[in-house]
Amino acid sequence: MYDFPSGELVTGCCMQPDLERMRRHWRALCEDIGERLAGTQGERRAAEYIRGAFTDAGSVRTDIATFQSQENLSSRASTKRWSGAKLRENRAAKNR
Repeated sequence: MYDFPSGELVTGCCMQPDLERMRRHWRALCEDIGERLAGTQGERRAAEYIRGAFTDAGSVRTDIATFQSQENLSSRASTKRWSGAKLRENRAAKNR
C-alpha cells in the first residue's frame, strides 16, 4: 500500500490514474501555456509549472536546468482519430 502526499491510499496492483488531474495538467500545458519553443517564455512557464507539480506531489528537490540554445526550433505535431478500417487503409497505402 502506498501513502501519497495528498493523503490517498492506493494498493500497488490496483493503482488507477487520476484522469481529471491529468486533464488539468494537459490543459495548463497545452491550452494555458501553449507553445514552448526552446529559449522562450513559454518554455520557462512550462518548466515552472512542472516544477510546481512535482513539488506539490512531494518531491524533495526539483531544479530547472538552463542551457544555451543556438536558435528557437519549431516542430508541429498533430493527432488524428482513425477508425480501424481507415488505419488499415492508410497502412496499406504506405506499403504499396
